[in-house]
Amino acid sequence: MSLASARACFNKLEEALPSFAPESLLNLSDAELRELGVSRQKARYMKLIAEALLDGSLPLDRLGRMDDESARTQLTRITGIGNWTADVYLMSALRRPDLWPIGDLALVKALVEIKELRARPEREQLMSLGEAYRPFRSVATHLYWHHYLNPP
Repeated sequence: MSLASARACFNKLEEALPSFAPESLLNLSDAELRELGVSRQKARYMKLIAEALLDGSLPLDRLGRMDDESARTQLTRITGIGNWTADVYLMSALRRPDLWPIGDLALVKALVEIKELRARPEREQLMSLGEAYRPFRSVATHLYWHHYLNPP
């Protein structure tokens, strides 16, 4: 999904919900979510996350007090939240300074371009490239994202 289509889908979802809260999301049917541009699989994940927020199995209020790995583990216990989602949440919502979301396509594409790599790097090479930015890999990620979104 492109950034523009993701934004359009989010805007429709935001308009359809009386409040952007788990209860409101759970009141939408799968058909209503599909009409808003949400795929069947994403609708399932969204509902599972909403349920986890309501039943306390996803304690967002405690994540800020956890170290990165504990918070990532807590987040990825929920079906639909993978490492990329957890890392981006930790970087964006919790402002963690040292995350390197190697599953992020924009980061990888920017790295390939800026570092003039011949091919998409494998996991080990991506991790190695990120070490140069420790302990501020999140900052580096944001700079690479900026390059990706604003090519010269």
